[in-house]
Amino acid sequence: MTRRTVVSFLSRKDVEKKKKSLNGDVEAIYMIVLKQFTRPT
Repeated sequence: MTRRTVVSFLSRKDVEKKKKSLNGDVEAIYMIVLKQFTRPT
């Protein structure tokens, strides 16, 4: 593996990780909002 491919591989993994964490955050917020609305008043 050359240095360039290693760097591109790492940056790609980092992007995937960021996407996953963003999706996780959105999911968590969505769940919180759902609980707020479905909670009996």
